[in-house]
Amino acid sequence: MSMRIGTATLAQQGITTILDQQSRIARIQQQISSGHKDASAADNPADFAAAIGFDQALAQLDRFGKNGDVVANRLGLEDNALSQVNDTLQRIRELAIEANNGTQDNVSRQSTIAELKSRLQQLVDVANSDDGQGRFLFAGTNDGAPPFSFAANVVNYAGNANTRRIDVGPGTSVADGDDGQSVFLNVTTGNGTFAARAASTNTGTVLLKSAAVVDSTQWDAGTYAINFTSPTTYEVRDSGNLLVTSGTYAAGQAVTFRGVSVTLEGNAMTGDSFSVAPGSTSDVFSIVQNLIDTLNVPQGSVAGEAARHNAMYGAIEDIDRALDHIVNTRASVGARVNEVKDAQSSQESLSLQLTQSLSDVRDTNFTQAVSQLQLQLTALQAAQQSFVKIQGLSLFDYLR
Repeated sequence: MSMRIGTATLAQQGITTILDQQSRIARIQQQISSGHKDASAADNPADFAAAIGFDQALAQLDRFGKNGDVVANRLGLEDNALSQVNDTLQRIRELAIEANNGTQDNVSRQSTIAELKSRLQQLVDVANSDDGQGRFLFAGTNDGAPPFSFAANVVNYAGNANTRRIDVGPGTSVADGDDGQSVFLNVTTGNGTFAARAASTNTGTVLLKSAAVVDSTQWDAGTYAINFTSPTTYEVRDSGNLLVTSGTYAAGQAVTFRGVSVTLEGNAMTGDSFSVAPGSTSDVFSIVQNLIDTLNVPQGSVAGEAARHNAMYGAIEDIDRALDHIVNTRASVGARVNEVKDAQSSQESLSLQLTQSLSDVRDTNFTQAVSQLQLQLTALQAAQQSFVKIQGLSLFDYLR
């Protein structure tokens, strides 16, 4: 049985073909004008969902990048502040060495004391540095007000010991600063392991020249006293007053025990004593104030000068530890800045990859789209011409 196709059917098919070609042309034109292959999820559900996922990943990377910029900026400001603290402490150390010179007297030291007071105030001012947005660098998380106050030669801390950790990458968070307690208030005194100090009751002229650990396997972090039993003999006793060692004193010769070496110089008197104990914890400001107080005590006697030199030995040693502490803090800041930079570098590479992947699933291939548009226009033209031809195929046209 043959199928008969009427003229109306041919006309309808022609119209349908033309409309279909026009729809395809409109879609390609929309792709070219918008730059996107799909106008809605219905056009290509898989690519549309993938594009949303890439958008979210890129947005997260952008957030990490902005966080990294904020952290790097605050850490840069902190490093600048710590650099000023380092320079100030270096100057304070120079002043201490100058003031400890035997040519100085009570009058000449007053100018040194005046500068030391100015330098101490400078340290407080730097410790109260902010980030330019009202947040104080060394206040911990309680950063809405200056953390340090200075009154009656005492510095008080109103911040806390907390820090903020900011996400700068997937699974990577970095502290955006250091609290004032850890930076300025937790300085170990002495030589970093122990502190050797002269008793304030000494009447001889023995001076501390050096104190160091020579055998760390023998040092037990105990507390000891070097007591002169005569101007030429000494004994070392522990915290329980048990005798550790004894010997003959010779100026400039080291007294060694339990892995430490203490060098003394000068004339001893019976009853003079020196302590050796684990370093305690002090703060940068008290260390400088102690130096000022030491220089403010007028000295006249030979024994008094020896006492001042021994006090200055301890003060300079503590300043050295404060400098070491600031240097270590700056090293920690630098390590965190590098961590931020590494995270940002890694994210930039990942961002490029994600952007390319997003372009592959979302963006129009203009070369391909223009070629398809040309083909569809040609197909539309052919369909239109075919429709006109078919419309002319009527028996009545031949009977005229």
